[in-house]
Amino acid sequence: MMHKSTPSSVLTLLAALALGGCASARINDRGPKSVHAPLTHGWIAVSDECVAFAGSDESDLTVWWSGACEHGRISGDGRLKVLRDGRLLRTFEGQFRDGKLSGEGKATQGTLTASGTFVDGLLEGRGRLDDGSTLIEGTFVHQKLNGRGLIKKGDMTFEGTFVDGELSGKGRQTQPDGTVLEGRYANGNLIGPAKVTRPDGSTMEVAFLDGKMDGPAHMVAADGNVSDFTFNRGTVEGVMTIRSPENILTEVTFAHRKLHGLARTTGPTGLVIEGTFRDGKPPTSGRVRNPGGQEQVVHDDPVELRQFSAWVKAVMQLGGLSESMSN
Repeated sequence: MMHKSTPSSVLTLLAALALGGCASARINDRGPKSVHAPLTHGWIAVSDECVAFAGSDESDLTVWWSGACEHGRISGDGRLKVLRDGRLLRTFEGQFRDGKLSGEGKATQGTLTASGTFVDGLLEGRGRLDDGSTLIEGTFVHQKLNGRGLIKKGDMTFEGTFVDGELSGKGRQTQPDGTVLEGRYANGNLIGPAKVTRPDGSTMEVAFLDGKMDGPAHMVAADGNVSDFTFNRGTVEGVMTIRSPENILTEVTFAHRKLHGLARTTGPTGLVIEGTFRDGKPPTSGRVRNPGGQEQVVHDDPVELRQFSAWVKAVMQLGGLSESMSN
């Protein structure tokens, strides 16, 4: 399972917009016009009377501006295009002030589009970022999600309260297979009590520590099996109990991510079958105890032991569990 709220590609996307938004979010001249624009400390001289802020020292640019100029800087409604060698690099359209996007607008760079409310060329307030594979929308402060928002990366979705682009507070993530994790987040990681819901309807209540399951877990499978076990930093360790709707109790032991130790099944009539797993390998001997207390030791009986091992694994599978439990 993945629990980090912001994929690295999203961070790269934000960085690209921050650079592109400054580097090309403003250029100017009065009326549609193409101008070769030299750069000076981040500002582009579009004409003898008007400049626009570029934010970075790029060279050999050609700019096109469709709006007006006020007090020596592009201003008002308009569209700004930035080209190099005839190839379009960026387009900015909307409301400009003092040479920068300020107000409702849209910025496009390659497959990346930023739209919403801009202040001094940066997203501030409601906005949306979309590069075709990653979608980010919500409330932005200094071009980072702050407040309610959503990040969708392919089939992975994060939604809730964000601080500086990371889930922090109550949140929810949906994984590609449809599994939903709900709880509180800190710096993009689940922390404290949380609920995990699988596509088949199975639910698990468990605590998280730094994005990993840690502590007691209680799982109710779609078929009614109820399991209790313990995670240690993302890995199941110790005894797990599984109780079926038919009141069959199965107990198994985990060590080093494998079935290891005593396994026991107790039927509703009191019949007990038990054996010992070692490093995930099924038992070579076992015991059967009937409701009256009579006990039989089973040695080298591949049929009965194989049935017992198969039963243990089948019960775990029906309970939505695996032999190697880790997250």
